[in-house]
Amino acid sequence: MKPTPKYDFPVLVSSEIEEHPSSDAAFYADIFEVQLNRAVSFYVMPQFSREPWPPVGIERPSTLSDACRSLAAAVRFSVTVDPARAEMTDTFVDDEGAAHTLFYVSEREYVLLNSELRALVAGDQHEVRLVSMVPPMLRDLILSRILSSGLLTSYAMSMLGRSKHGKGQRQGER
Repeated sequence: MKPTPKYDFPVLVSSEIEEHPSSDAAFYADIFEVQLNRAVSFYVMPQFSREPWPPVGIERPSTLSDACRSLAAAVRFSVTVDPARAEMTDTFVDDEGAAHTLFYVSEREYVLLNSELRALVAGDQHEVRLVSMVPPMLRDLILSRILSSGLLTSYAMSMLGRSKHGKGQRQGER
């Protein structure tokens, strides 16, 4: 009998440029949403200034940092560049008690991730199985950082661990 991997769920990648008005599109060109079995999502974005944190009063971004900062403050998980903090995480709690975690990567890792994400969005396959991802930078990030972080709920981990095709499963963490 052939061994099966522990995790073989679908990974769906989309560009945030499609989610924002064309007047703001330039700020979102390098921001991608990655959904794991449609149960957990995280965003990959360029390096941005974290000051002020939490961001206040950003109705419409006027800079790339504004766009990244406001999105990172609105979602549960983000991946961004910070050479000094590569391989580390920071978790911030907002005024309502919601946690927002930033996973930091090196510039080299970000360039490779960005390239993989662009290829997935530009190609015919916006959705691929985790075990079939080649090149492996995104797969390795998911396995070694996101899933092993201890930050996902047991429900989310069970949805990822028992995935067959990702159909008929309810939305989880965002």
